[in-house]
Amino acid sequence: MSTSTYPILEFDPTREALIEPSRLIEPRDVPEHCVIRFFQEVIEKVVAEQQASVIVDARWEDGLHPLYEITHNDQRLAFFHPGVGGALAAGLLEEAIAYGCRKFIVCGGCGVLENDIAVGHVIVVSDAVRDEGVSYHYLPPGREVQAQINPANGITPNQGSAGNLVTINGSGFGDNPAEVDVIVGGAPVEIYSISDTRIVAQLGSRNLSGDVTVRRGKRSATLSGCATPAFCAVPKITDIAPGGGNLGVEVTVTGSSFNPQMTYTVGSGPLRQIQPAAAIPAVDPVVNSERRVVHKSTAFGPERSRALRSRPFDSTLNSKPSCLKRLTHSVAEP
Repeated sequence: MSTSTYPILEFDPTREALIEPSRLIEPRDVPEHCVIRFFQEVIEKVVAEQQASVIVDARWEDGLHPLYEITHNDQRLAFFHPGVGGALAAGLLEEAIAYGCRKFIVCGGCGVLENDIAVGHVIVVSDAVRDEGVSYHYLPPGREVQAQINPANGITPNQGSAGNLVTINGSGFGDNPAEVDVIVGGAPVEIYSISDTRIVAQLGSRNLSGDVTVRRGKRSATLSGCATPAFCAVPKITDIAPGGGNLGVEVTVTGSSFNPQMTYTVGSGPLRQIQPAAAIPAVDPVVNSERRVVHKSTAFGPERSRALRSRPFDSTLNSKPSCLKRLTHSVAEP
């Protein structure tokens, strides 16, 4: 926990509070989706016209704070008034979470400084000045807070090679590709199309297995894997030169999406793990900056070399072991 002369600037990153609502409140059969509405007259109209039911009638010192439910587009939907003030709104939100609501949208009103924004104009908040007190109990001290980018729905497909299109589903992406950077496996990708909830991008030759990161201005979010990476690069072989040879011939395999930890075989040679070029002798397989694997046939040993004499090479690339992807490229007999 960070300390400060001023308590409001202290921050405890512990996820569980000393007084945790879920310890005191039993979960109930409530909708997953919930609307927090600041206008009481709108709530009263919806309750009357759609015959909303009260699923929780919480009593606080200042009175009742009902949680309502209606059916909207064949889906259960909860809603409630958050009161006035950040502390009360946060308390009611924490209770709704403890009851079982999980996805929230807040609708309210505000004043503006721009004359061309008329009353009733819809504004989606992306940044806010933190001149209240509640947010300092949830985030480290700071002047502003930004809406978070969320690629939680993942990348589809979660494997691919250079030239393939992938889709990243989430929220907070915006609609301007110039404001967004997408990093897949340590390298940027070209954005093909974008909306606030979806990005379609094209993989390049340098996108390897690894995390998926979306950056928009000051905000960024990363999708990581556990047992396997969030994205698995499938190696692609485009050329083998020369296509055959005798003992001592240097063979260059060119392609894309070559992971530094992938394994490699030529012909019936032994399975080897490829490492960065600077870390291994010249006779071992090398991945260079042009995405090529260079292998001297002397690494097979005399027995392996005799078996390959005057025959073309077959090469097999396996991506990171955790991705379990294999690609074989053969050169036809002369």
